[in-house]
Amino acid sequence: MAASPLMQADQGWGGLAIEKNFADEFIANDGDSYRRKATIISYEEFLTELEWPSDGGDINAMTKIQKLADPNRGIVNPDGLYGQCEYLQIKHIVTPEDRSTNWYRFNNFIITRYADVLLMYAEACAQTNDNDGLQYLQQVQNRAGAPVSTSLTIDAVKKERNYELWMEGSRWVDMKRWGEFDKVKTAGKNIPSLKDAFVNDGEPARRGYLTYSEPNAGKQVGFVTGKHEWFPYPYDVVSINPNLKQNPKWESE
Repeated sequence: MAASPLMQADQGWGGLAIEKNFADEFIANDGDSYRRKATIISYEEFLTELEWPSDGGDINAMTKIQKLADPNRGIVNPDGLYGQCEYLQIKHIVTPEDRSTNWYRFNNFIITRYADVLLMYAEACAQTNDNDGLQYLQQVQNRAGAPVSTSLTIDAVKKERNYELWMEGSRWVDMKRWGEFDKVKTAGKNIPSLKDAFVNDGEPARRGYLTYSEPNAGKQVGFVTGKHEWFPYPYDVVSINPNLKQNPKWESE
């Protein structure tokens, strides 16, 4: 990928890849809300709506059609972006003014936020048939510019936590609390790569599409019941304490 103010690395493995089903659900719920566009953006939005650097001329003054035909932006490697779907994360990428060196992270590590507190309370209310939690669920939705719920349900709270707290370290704990690990039993099996038809197929305009591979074929992937509900004790801990029993199914790791 050509360098941009928001993505300074060339064609790397990337990170913080977005699961396609989540992206599709998020888009269907939030549409063009400012929360969604500050969290994930489509490949086309990446090409046409972000400010791109230029060695000469103002490439940001191009029309949308010109931007989509511009060879100086977007994916340049025919192998594509490994592990990425049609949507790219923007939530944890810092703006140029926040960068002090050519490094990858300057934004704060999030421990908790007020929105998390509101959603925890709304969840507790939804589980006890207390409609008081609706106003706090609505506070989060109103601030996000997202559709606002008219009733308090546990499903509405779950979805809002997924959208609002994406990549803030709460998802695994939520899934464990809700008993929803079935959703990740095949995680790591089919790995997408985002490719560009402009590069790969000679199309006149840039267009992202996915291909899939199975680099982990024959290996254990995804969530394992009875094992992954817990993290293992580190070797340097169990090796000095013979009375400490390793968590289930981690003994041979």
